[in-house]
Amino acid sequence: VADSENDEYVINLNNGTYQITSNVNLNNGTYTPKITINANQQTLTADSTNRILYFRTGCDITINDATISHRIINYNKMTLNNVVLNAQFSNNAVDSELEITNSTLNTTIGNSGKLTIDDKTTATENFKISASQGCTLSTNNQNITDTLKANNCYVGETRIENATITQISTSIQNLGNTVIVNSTLAAIYNYGNLTLINCSIVKGSLTYGSYNYGNMTIKDSTIDFKFENRNVGRITSINTTWKAQLTQQGFLEFINSTATVSLQNRGNMIFNNSTYYQINNPANANMTLTNTVLSNLKDNTNYINNNGVLTITDDVVFCDGFRIEGGGIINYSDMEVLKYYLRDYNGTYTIENTTFSGVMKKNWGNLTYINVTLNTRLDNHGNLILHNVTLNGEMYNYGNLTICDDVIIGENF
Repeated sequence: VADSENDEYVINLNNGTYQITSNVNLNNGTYTPKITINANQQTLTADSTNRILYFRTGCDITINDATISHRIINYNKMTLNNVVLNAQFSNNAVDSELEITNSTLNTTIGNSGKLTIDDKTTATENFKISASQGCTLSTNNQNITDTLKANNCYVGETRIENATITQISTSIQNLGNTVIVNSTLAAIYNYGNLTLINCSIVKGSLTYGSYNYGNMTIKDSTIDFKFENRNVGRITSINTTWKAQLTQQGFLEFINSTATVSLQNRGNMIFNNSTYYQINNPANANMTLTNTVLSNLKDNTNYINNNGVLTITDDVVFCDGFRIEGGGIINYSDMEVLKYYLRDYNGTYTIENTTFSGVMKKNWGNLTYINVTLNTRLDNHGNLILHNVTLNGEMYNYGNLTICDDVIIGENF
């Protein structure tokens, strides 16, 4: 809008044909007045189901008394009043707002922003919500919530028990406060507050897994199919077993839980009295181990690959076969204990009176071995001194190597 003299525009539609024949972009102008479109019971159509009307005006738009049968994508603030919505509508930006009053919903609404539906609006069986990260839905309309629930989308306060929801055409969506007990589920998309108690998450009829964008508590449950905790998500796992691929970008705390698969942590993760298999903690990720036994569940395969920040509390127990790889930061009170469990040495270390087997060792710093038996491969990229060492594996030297006279060359060297 290029008119600075008017704060509000009212557009009245006369009887006629209102059809878009191509995609239409209504973009930002210099000014953003309030615009009211009184459609006077006209039908807004398109010559193809692929045609889209984009509202990027920055204006506050109200549409009254219309039947809308073409797609709309809204990026601003919009009100639909006394409207029949027959074509897909997308509330497409995190800061977009859509208010629907006294209308009929006969299609899918894609919601990435704020959606409000009043008590006078009705929904047909075709009404669905396709939610996205950061969205909210506000309604006290029982017809709306019941229709959404029939399509496995939950708003408001919901409790589900003894259910099997696996043979579905779209994901289970939670936008409210939902508790699910003693149930088998597939493809959960959580945007609200969700509690699972004694549940199983399985593959079901869909190929994709579950995603958390909200707050989840998972207790006494089993995760058998791939799961992703997105960057805004928070999960507390209590006495739960994770058996499938887990990608973690938000905040995740394991309490008395077990992960039998490799975990990818790209956010903040805490292990409290829990057992895991393998963890990749890359750059910019943070992981804390507390009250946990670092065991070797499978021979030479139980490890942490740390290139981020790893914090280990004093109540953690180290067991034979466990190792830490990578060059990340480690916060631990006694590095003299921890140094025996490192694969990669980046500082100055002296290792004494031990035997290393299985997984290779790599030195990038200043390393001295005294009275050590090496039954594994050793790569030296820094400064390495061997004193009273038995060499019974491979050695690759790319740095400075000092071999003392008391070193024993084993038959497998």
